[in-house]
Amino acid sequence: MTLKESIIAILEEGETDYGNIEDRTGATRSYIRTVAHQYRKGKEDKPMVEETQEPTETPVEETEETPEPQTETLTIKPEPEPKRKYKPFDEWLKERKYECGNCGWVISKQTKFCPNCGLKLDWEAI
Repeated sequence: MTLKESIIAILEEGETDYGNIEDRTGATRSYIRTVAHQYRKGKEDKPMVEETQEPTETPVEETEETPEPQTETLTIKPEPEPKRKYKPFDEWLKERKYECGNCGWVISKQTKFCPNCGLKLDWEAI
């Protein structure tokens, strides 16, 4: 019998004190709580009374032609591409229209020094 099965057996006996279960099985309280939660959840999901219904037979009329089974055609639509929160680097790079006058490196207007050659950029002229 596994540890989980022994915990479930103790729970089925009606034991609710995790300390007693811990003493009897040697399992940790967190594991006992997890197993107990799963056990109780599984118990709630099962119906209390199983109702069985016998299938009723309907008389089938014999006909000369049997109808062909109808089939449905399902069309799967592709999911729309999600809207991006940020622009891709290529688009962002295209919007940066400024070039360093010394080396031609593409830069933004917030840049104070060219990251390629180190030239101090003067934005007051623009």
